[in-house]
Amino acid sequence: MEKKNDVGRSFMKKRWLSILFILCMSLALLPGTARASAENGRVDLKPTSELRWIDRVELPDYALTLYETLEEAADGDGYKDYLIDDEYYDLEGDNIRTDMPGEFMRGTVTSSDVSTTRYTAILVTTTKTDETDQNTKDYIANCIRTVVSAFKFDHQEVFWIKGVYRVEFNRNGTRYYCLALCANNSKPDAENTTYYEIRRSDFRTGGQWDIRGAMARRDTNVEKILAAIPAGANRFMQIYYLNKWLAENNQYNTTVKKDGDGPWYAYECISALEGLTGVDGPVCSGYASALKVLCDKLGIPCITVTGWVSENTKHRWNYIQMEDGKWYAVDVTNNDRNDNSANLTKWLLVGGKTVINRKEFLENHPAHNRSYYGGGTDFTNGPVLSDEAYPRSFTGPAGGS
Repeated sequence: MEKKNDVGRSFMKKRWLSILFILCMSLALLPGTARASAENGRVDLKPTSELRWIDRVELPDYALTLYETLEEAADGDGYKDYLIDDEYYDLEGDNIRTDMPGEFMRGTVTSSDVSTTRYTAILVTTTKTDETDQNTKDYIANCIRTVVSAFKFDHQEVFWIKGVYRVEFNRNGTRYYCLALCANNSKPDAENTTYYEIRRSDFRTGGQWDIRGAMARRDTNVEKILAAIPAGANRFMQIYYLNKWLAENNQYNTTVKKDGDGPWYAYECISALEGLTGVDGPVCSGYASALKVLCDKLGIPCITVTGWVSENTKHRWNYIQMEDGKWYAVDVTNNDRNDNSANLTKWLLVGGKTVINRKEFLENHPAHNRSYYGGGTDFTNGPVLSDEAYPRSFTGPAGGS
């Protein structure tokens, strides 16, 4: 009797394991959206602090494929440089279809209002039409926004792209979701068409800037700045000289500060790497992105941080990881605007509780790390700042503060 019960229990155990296996396989076959955030359409943060912005969020495989595609599309190596080369912005070419995430597409979509959109795009993902509810749509849209936002912050060397425009359509019972490279929308009763391109207007076909030429100039400037660092300098001295060069060779763009208007490059790395002044000079994001590009070149862990200063004024600065494994803040913008031009280290590798101008740094620089484009999540789980400033107990040009 005991053996019979054992056999019965064994059979039931195997049956439940089979059912569980089938259930798991069924879930695996559902779109990633259904497993991740189908209930609310949101992109969820990971519970851990992460260095890269893309690693701070829970994303399905197709979203990570999009991120990797954007990295390949901007590296300038001549292979699938979707974000650079004019050939991927030719709307007059033949239609190109694909069901493979990360691949290039070209086609025309006709909407319910009989307007048409001619597009070139990167395919992000597909789902069965009958499984695509509104939460799933929202989730995929937010995944796309989040990926582009994370890519922009992780790759501050990419200065020529902006915005997010999605193309969605149904074909043979499948819904396609794409990140548009360019799109031309026209309505039957309208004389004009609406054109979108992920590249800034200055970098479009016939524009006044050449992307590859600008990339080469960026790299030349990076090498020039790095050459100012003494041979054998430790990480502290490397950061000191990077901060020194950026602060001494640029001038904060007060025109943008005053009226919120100014050249787009004031917000990008190439302004501060060039060493610009007056109406062409960088604002805070220009300084911060330049410092990250330089640190990336040296292999120094560095992130840009967005937040507020001076009573709800938007601001951007950097966190840098030193050899002790701790993270410290650098605000090159404030170092450049320091009243004492001989002292450029007031905001160099400070801690969260470092008191400057009668306030602790984190009190004066509350971070929010908001998603660059609307609809995504705020990246609030970045590296944690050390309480104390990095030790300066050495003899050298940055010994005083």
